[in-house]
Amino acid sequence: MFTGRIAAVTSAVLALAGCALPSEKVAPGAYALISKEEANCGFVIGREAIAVIDSRGSISGAEGVLKTVRYVAGRNKPAGEGPEPVRYLIDTTFLGSHTFGNMVFRPPERWRKMPGWASAEIIATTKTRDLMETYGAQMLQAYRRAGASDIEDVVVVSPTITFEGSAFVHLGERRLRIIETPGPSEGACAVWLEEDKVVFAGDALYVKELPWLGTADLDAWRKSLEKLEGMNALVYVPGGGALGDKEDIAALRRYLGDLEKEVHKAILSGMKPREAVEEIELPAYRSWAKYRDRLPGNILDMYRILEKRPPVPPFGEGRVEN
Repeated sequence: MFTGRIAAVTSAVLALAGCALPSEKVAPGAYALISKEEANCGFVIGREAIAVIDSRGSISGAEGVLKTVRYVAGRNKPAGEGPEPVRYLIDTTFLGSHTFGNMVFRPPERWRKMPGWASAEIIATTKTRDLMETYGAQMLQAYRRAGASDIEDVVVVSPTITFEGSAFVHLGERRLRIIETPGPSEGACAVWLEEDKVVFAGDALYVKELPWLGTADLDAWRKSLEKLEGMNALVYVPGGGALGDKEDIAALRRYLGDLEKEVHKAILSGMKPREAVEEIELPAYRSWAKYRDRLPGNILDMYRILEKRPPVPPFGEGRVEN
């Protein structure tokens, strides 16, 4: 877990007043926005441009991110100079909890005169764009049925730039490397600041919080966890939970393995999925956030995974992934 022993990175919590959100400085010019209610996100300030990593799951959530970016960037500029433009938004997954705020960063036609919104290029894997184009509208309706807030006016806005495997984004003197990390969802990716030893891991990593497994591929996820470990970062910004380190990657791997073992035993015993939900407990993880909320869904999703059934669209009906 991220602690004061990581001397190479300043973890300064900015309790910003007014419209800006609390943010944590994970490297010079790089910030994480950690939330217990919404998906984590972040941003990186370069000499020529700013990249935002994930837009959150609502219009108000995205507006809060954008205002925070501009506040932090503006206070680091000489007097009289405006902040660098928010030129890029990187979607680490197609899931709505990370992308329903995209329209604030690239407004669709009838929203283009909204004051204060950005005009960024949206970058993601080719698979993420394909999934948003195919299932975005269904997923949005599912969120609405599940009672998600502030999404009545949301329009699904897909990525404008796509890649496969890996890609680089240049912000002037800074270079971000984006790498596919499938497993939590097809087409998922992470953003690696190699020189700063920081990784924005997206949903490939949860720190002391039960993950959401509704679109999970366990084999692919384990390979992506190995990929994250190989980056040898000092700080990992997860999709859910607090800032972490390599020990937290190992902890998530253990959780997935322990859950798989318990569900496999239930299947062999002839236990039906709903019976397993009543029976299975994982005491070692009881202190993790969202344990009670997500464990039942995790058990049902592990049945699906072990029985080799694909995820069923619209990905979240009846239970929102965050």
